[in-house]
Amino acid sequence: MAGDLKRILYVEDEADIQTIAVTVLESIGGFGIIACSSGMQALQAAPGADADLILLDVMMPQMDGPSTLKALRQIPQTAATPVIFMTAKVQASEIAQFKALGALDVIPKPFDPVTLSEQINEIWRRRPQANGQPGPTPQTLSTQPPEDELQALFKRYAADLPASIAKIGALWEQLAAGSDPTALESLHRALHSLAGSGEIFGYVQLGERAKAMELALEPYLKNSAVPAAMLEPLRSMLERLKQAAEIPDSRA
Repeated sequence: MAGDLKRILYVEDEADIQTIAVTVLESIGGFGIIACSSGMQALQAAPGADADLILLDVMMPQMDGPSTLKALRQIPQTAATPVIFMTAKVQASEIAQFKALGALDVIPKPFDPVTLSEQINEIWRRRPQANGQPGPTPQTLSTQPPEDELQALFKRYAADLPASIAKIGALWEQLAAGSDPTALESLHRALHSLAGSGEIFGYVQLGERAKAMELALEPYLKNSAVPAAMLEPLRSMLERLKQAAEIPDSRA
């Protein structure tokens, strides 16, 4: 894979995160982006993508990042394409595991939209070449972020946030009432989405509180039920989550 980094096959199931990442990677980085919303879409797009790099989310429904990478390695056009994982799982052991799968590196989520392109280029520069030499210096990045585009995305996220919080509240009520056996998994997924996007769009406390509640639910996913003793602590966490959604605490 000699030459500059020009085209990226990007796989991300969260629509808000995908939209802002594509915006900055195209506008700031100058990359051509082939965006996919699932592992299956990535497999369909891969043969004709002509991608220099695969940027791959780890936690996705049906087919997660590692499973998608394994399948992409069976496609001739992406059998040797370098990959970078993006994930909130950034413990040293987890990063080592992802690198053992063949990843160049891991970019933590949440990420800073303005510096994402440079993060990717820095990893690209460090990648090993067939002859053991470092990669070429990438194309010059734009020094001006697309402020109008970013602000429009932030405003749209803020406008959509009440509906997202209402959905989480409704799922919580179903869980607490025991009326829907799928409510726990759906609530966990909704919180994961909010934890990934909140800080990116300026709601730092919201992202942190969504992550805390997501982690609090994880031990009960296997049995699809939360003990009665945990309902009140979780309800308190939900109320703090709602408070944090009222106003952004950065990028306002």
